[in-house]
Amino acid sequence: MLTKFDDTYVDLTEIISVTYIPEDEMNEGGFRVIFRNGERAGIRCDPEAMEAALIRAGLLPVEETILLDPDTISQLDKLYAEGYRWLARDADGKLFAYRHKPEREEGDAYWDPAVSHPEEAKDLGRDAFQMVSGEDPEPFDIQEALAD
Repeated sequence: MLTKFDDTYVDLTEIISVTYIPEDEMNEGGFRVIFRNGERAGIRCDPEAMEAALIRAGLLPVEETILLDPDTISQLDKLYAEGYRWLARDADGKLFAYRHKPEREEGDAYWDPAVSHPEEAKDLGRDAFQMVSGEDPEPFDIQEALAD
C-alpha cells in the first residue's frame, strides 16, 4: 500500500518500526522508519497524518496509542496540572476538559459532567485537540495519554 508523505512514497506494508522524532534546533522533526529489508527513511509529516496512514494500512489498530506532538503534550500537561483529567467533544464540535469522567447516554449529542460544579468543565472551543472526536464512545483520558 503506497502512501505519499511530502514527496516520498512509502509502502506501509513493508514497515517494521516507526519512531517519532520531535523537532529541535538540530533537526526538523518527523518519523524514523525502518523497513523489512533493513532500509531506513526519515519522513516529515504531521503525527496525525502518520497515525491515520498506519490505521488505513491496518498496521495500527484504531484503539492503539495516539501519536502526540510535543506541543499537544505540553497543552495536556497544563490541563492536568490544573486538575483536568478528561477531554470530550460534543456532537456540535465543542470540546470540554473535565475534572471527573463525564457521561453520555447512548444517542445523546452532549457529554454530561459527573459533578455539578462551576469549575468542573472548561470550554476549550472547537479547534483544540483534533484527535478527540464527537463520535468517540468514551472521553479522552489525559492521564493515560501522558503516560504513553
